[in-house]
Amino acid sequence: MHGMLGACMVDLLGRSGHLNEAVKFIREIPDDLLTTEWETLLSLCRIHGNLNLGEIASRKVMNLQPIDGVHVLVSNMYAARGMW
Repeated sequence: MHGMLGACMVDLLGRSGHLNEAVKFIREIPDDLLTTEWETLLSLCRIHGNLNLGEIASRKVMNLQPIDGVHVLVSNMYAARGMW
């Protein structure tokens, strides 16, 4: 299970507030297939204000596929917490 289906599962878990279960789900997927799932988790961390898990997710995404959007999401998480 990977790609959009995996990201959908992460999204469902995260939207229901089960971020830790989403991480457990992601960790069961082979490393080379994780970019979409970690990006989804990063967005959910911003929505739920989970800065610690968001930092972990952002590092994972940047290691797998460095893209500018990750920096924007992380910046928005810090801004929402007043941590400029």
